[in-house]
Amino acid sequence: MSVKFEIRMTTQTMYSFMLHHNYTHLPGIVGVLCGAVIFLMGIRQAEGGNTASGVLLSALAVFMIVYPPVMLWIRARRQVEASPVFKEPLYYELTDSGVKVTQYGSENESSWSEFQRAVSTNQALVLYMDKTRAVIFPRAQIGEQWAAVAEMISTHMPPDKVRIRQVN
Repeated sequence: MSVKFEIRMTTQTMYSFMLHHNYTHLPGIVGVLCGAVIFLMGIRQAEGGNTASGVLLSALAVFMIVYPPVMLWIRARRQVEASPVFKEPLYYELTDSGVKVTQYGSENESSWSEFQRAVSTNQALVLYMDKTRAVIFPRAQIGEQWAAVAEMISTHMPPDKVRIRQVN
């Protein structure tokens, strides 16, 4: 059995992946928590009569919370625009032996054992090869094959490495 589909990487897809990756790991979570604590400290300062400190702390908190997603958008846009791999569509085939990708007439196949984990987000299925490399399958582009792709991944990877929750 195999499942074939075509993927065109977009800035929105890359941004969604980067947001998910950033805010499901410790640095992203700590950044948001620190921003929230600093914001609450700013409110307490303002309530205590120290308006200047309150405004300054609140502005710092807003910066800490808003700046990372804006920078992730810029990085996603640059990455999609600058990478020659994303200029043309990628053709994927998921088989019993692994994931085959074809582009520009060349073909590369990765066995299922090369993937460390699989996760689903609202926007995509992501296969991680390691901490810095991932294969992203956008939900909108997989379309009706979403369940077949999720089943193929779940069948060929160890259950403790698969975090696919949205099958439909």
